[in-house]
Amino acid sequence: MFLVRTARAIDALVGFIGRTVAWLALVMVLTDLAVVTMRYGFDTVFTWLQELITYLHAAVFLVGAAYIIQADGHVRVNILYNRMPARARCWVDIFTMVAVVIPVSILLHWTSIDYVLNSWQMLEGSPHSGGLQAIFILKTYIWVFCDLMFLAAVARTLHRVAELRGIEVPADDQEPAHEPSV
Repeated sequence: MFLVRTARAIDALVGFIGRTVAWLALVMVLTDLAVVTMRYGFDTVFTWLQELITYLHAAVFLVGAAYIIQADGHVRVNILYNRMPARARCWVDIFTMVAVVIPVSILLHWTSIDYVLNSWQMLEGSPHSGGLQAIFILKTYIWVFCDLMFLAAVARTLHRVAELRGIEVPADDQEPAHEPSV
């Protein structure tokens, strides 16, 4: 069915981006280790390398945030949610995505248009000597965040609608993708 195919296509995109950007966390840690080693071991500071950590941090959290929705790892009051019947959980997810995540994503994207475009127009760079001259890219993460959150929310909504209509097996009833090895 169209709903499920669309949701799975969005899931594939968001999943690929999420798994890819997760590797930036390792790059971020290694970069931080290099900065600390150079600062305290060799009394050397590279501003661009310190700023790179901020860029990587922003990428991991802003670009990877939609993957959390897809993986069902987002914050909610699980004490109530987990005790609800499957249909009620579907309705809670649909309401949350349609009433909160989608509108907030659209609003944030809309209100940041001038902010990001102005940064691109002047090719905004670091105010620090030797810093990265790419703040415009950092600010673009706002749009990527909004767009991916919007897509992930649409996909989650479509999955939940398909579950309510009996087209898709609820995630709670599916077999685990892999068994943990002991």
